Amino acid sequence: MEKIASILPPEDEEGADSCNIIVADAGQFSIAAMYQILCNFQPSDDRTNWKEIWNLKVPERVRHFIWILHYDRLLTNYNKSRMGLGSSMCGYCCNVVEDTLHVMRDCPLACLFG
Repeated sequence: MEKIASILPPEDEEGADSCNIIVADAGQFSIAAMYQILCNFQPSDDRTNWKEIWNLKVPERVRHFIWILHYDRLLTNYNKSRMGLGSSMCGYCCNVVEDTLHVMRDCPLACLFG
């Protein structure tokens, strides 16, 4: 919704406003097709990444952890704050947003165990 709200209304200098309908492979409107276009989502690229992750010759828990990191599903303070569950700041550093990269690489606490 934020991406749609960020689109500026048409201006007269840019020409007349026009209605474009996004159609799926079958030639009919599809919510999924519209969502993919709005999010710049390329399903073929995603399928390739997904297959590469799940074909790794590592233990299942490592494969699953890589998948979580790849899709930014690690429950960091930043991701929790996006859900309205507290502050996004790192509990150890106190002045840095705790996102996945910070947790895995940049936090001094991560460096102690790395």
